[in-house]
Amino acid sequence: MGRLIQKRVSQIAEGVAASFGMEVDVVLKQGGYLPVENNPALAKELMTFFEASPAVNLIDCLPAMTGEDFGYLLSKVPGVMFWLGIDTPYALHHPKMSPNEDALAFGVAEIGKFLKYKAEA
Repeated sequence: MGRLIQKRVSQIAEGVAASFGMEVDVVLKQGGYLPVENNPALAKELMTFFEASPAVNLIDCLPAMTGEDFGYLLSKVPGVMFWLGIDTPYALHHPKMSPNEDALAFGVAEIGKFLKYKAEA
């Protein structure tokens, strides 16, 4: 968990406690999955590449406090995690989640184009 997030969580908890005339001692321990922290330069480069592709339809999403095993990899190697937009009514870990297979193939193909572009740069 980043220092800014830790600070803000503590500030918010202290503010809520103070509004009720209480005190709180916030202890945050990093356990479980690491946060997903995209490499800013690589993320910008990937989005610029996708923006130039007429086949890709980018949709702005609100930032999310995502915890994922991929966060560990991103702590070791610069990378980017993004949502593909697989068009399913169910959340990622829901037992009925069944992604649109065409979207997966499309995503792999577009990432492949980006990797080829990077290799040739």
